[in-house]
Amino acid sequence: MPINWKSARLNNIQKQVFFSLQKGQCILWGLLFLSSVLPSSFQTATQFELGGGAVLLMPRETFNKGWGYGANVGWNFSPGYEIHLSVGNVQVRAKETNSLKVVQSVVAGVEISFRRRGQAHGFTSIGLGSVSGEDNTLFVFGAGIKIPIQPKWLMRIELRDYHPEIGIPFVSFPKSQAAIQGSGGSRYLELRLGLSLILKGNR
Repeated sequence: MPINWKSARLNNIQKQVFFSLQKGQCILWGLLFLSSVLPSSFQTATQFELGGGAVLLMPRETFNKGWGYGANVGWNFSPGYEIHLSVGNVQVRAKETNSLKVVQSVVAGVEISFRRRGQAHGFTSIGLGSVSGEDNTLFVFGAGIKIPIQPKWLMRIELRDYHPEIGIPFVSFPKSQAAIQGSGGSRYLELRLGLSLILKGNR
């Protein structure tokens, strides 16, 4: 009995140490992320983007692709990070019945830019989307490019992929960069072409 009691106590100690290490690792990653984001957020003035344009929606099943329109607004709280909100309204036609359906979407997320002042630059995004006809919220992964055409205007081209689930994070080689992918099968592909007005600051 004393041996069993000692082994149980040792197991409890090991579990406490393991959970403490996990908490410490999470805190460390959080501090590293904040240390990289917060200092840059005070280096430039707050900037907003307001725009809209054409949307090409490509459903994976049941419906054919269709064109519509969309609008977006973004808040650049630091040179490389943006919080964005976008809406879309697209009319698609059923493959079998040939009937029309209007698909409306609302997406909110975070955008990470590979920024070069005064030049075209790429970006990636991840967010959550509500799409009419879908029972659950979808994960939205995007990539695109922004092209300055005037001091306060830019062209925005973006491709988005809608997934019902989020996949396990993976590491890409050879640069060892962490990434996140969707899972559960893609529901929609969406191409956005539009113009955005910069309301504050310079691009």
